[in-house]
Amino acid sequence: MGRKTSIYASDDLEAVLAPRVSDLRGISPTISTIATRYAGIVSREVAELELTLSEWLLICDGLNGSVLVDGWGPSYLVAEIEDHVRLNAADEKWHLGGQNLLAHLAALSYPQLVAVSDVVERFWSVDREEADHGQVLRALGVKPATKQRGAA
Repeated sequence: MGRKTSIYASDDLEAVLAPRVSDLRGISPTISTIATRYAGIVSREVAELELTLSEWLLICDGLNGSVLVDGWGPSYLVAEIEDHVRLNAADEKWHLGGQNLLAHLAALSYPQLVAVSDVVERFWSVDREEADHGQVLRALGVKPATKQRGAA
């Protein structure tokens, strides 16, 4: 049994809950089930993403300070990274082929983009003061690919 908390149910959350909540199944177990499913989907998608450590770090760097919630979400991730590469030469900073990474990101499915967004949000919420960024990402379920997509 988890702790009791209260939440504000947005219109989007209400729309998701309405067809699932009944007299036999209350709001709390319904939200818990949805959260468990979400975590499972993110975990599976993150494990299957073929991004190198440098690519993950470029993505985290490029989304530092971004809020990937509400109307500004995963669908904007590729545009943000494209701007980061174009305006900040991030591909040179991280020693990889920016256009190759952008093409790869553009081909990701929505659940994969959600998984990337989720990792980035958790990455920036961890105290990384003296942490190895690769270890932080691995602790978040990332399994970096070893094959480089292309050099800068």
